[in-house]
Order: sequence, then C-alpha cells, then structure tokens
Amino acid sequence: MIMNKSILALGLVFLKFALTSLWSMPLNIFDPLLAAVIIYTFFHSLDTKDVVAYALFCGFVADIFSLNSFGAYMISYLACAFSVSLFSRIVYRQNWLFLFPLVFLGVFLNGHFILILEPILSRGASPHYGGLFLLRILAESLGTTLLAYPLYLFSKRCASQLIA
Repeated sequence: MIMNKSILALGLVFLKFALTSLWSMPLNIFDPLLAAVIIYTFFHSLDTKDVVAYALFCGFVADIFSLNSFGAYMISYLACAFSVSLFSRIVYRQNWLFLFPLVFLGVFLNGHFILILEPILSRGASPHYGGLFLLRILAESLGTTLLAYPLYLFSKRCASQLIA
C-alpha cells in the first residue's frame, strides 16, 4: 500500500494526539511531523519546491493543533527544512546513519526557533520556561530520534514500491 506524504502527516498528528490523550503525558516526548519533514528533506533535498511545500503543510497542520501563535510552526519547520537541506547536500546521503543525529539536532533547533518566534508572533512577553526547558527539549529530541527509525523504514518501503 502506497501512502501519500500528506496523509502520513495527518496520521502522525492523530497518532500523537491519541497517545498523549490516552496516556495523558504532560510533556511532548516526540514530534512526528518534524521527523517526517526532516526525513523527507533528507531524501529530497535537491527538490526545493517540494521540500518547502511539505514543510509548510506540516507546519500548518502543527499550527492548527497547537496552542502557540499561528505561523510559528510553519516558520520553524521551514527553517529546519532549509538547514537540513543545506546539511544533507554536504553529507553523503546514502548513509542512513547520518539521519538520526540530523533529526536530533533538527528537533533541538526547532524548540529554540519556537522559543524565539513565540514572543515575536504574539507581540507579547516571552514565556518563562525556566530550567526545565533544556530538559524538555532534550527529551523531545531523543523521543523523536527514536521515532525516526520506523518512519525511515516506512518511507524507504514506500519509495521501493514506487520504483518497482
């Protein structure tokens, strides 16, 4: 079964919603949309138009389901996609082991992008995260990195079905 990349993004959002509402976790321990954007950008970094469209779509979906200012995730996912695209042009893309540190750094940077963009977009004071901010970002980065392996296998399987 070949799955469209936009349906995958929506399915991942509902999976995250189901897991957080069933387990009622106070922390985000993974960001599946950002992992999908980073994996898609890693493999399609030369096709800039599709990468930008997919990053904006996933950011739009994340903005709809978040409590942050509208547009924060679209801008941060786009910035993450551009940085991953630049890095993946330098790195040997056939080696999939480079993907996991890239996902970790992408989620880590995305948390900081949101921290910077939130007061700018809301025209308000910066939210005070305290000392737990770094711990929360590290936990989310690690959880998303662990989630990236099944997403990588799934995207590789779908790509092989498209070729065959």
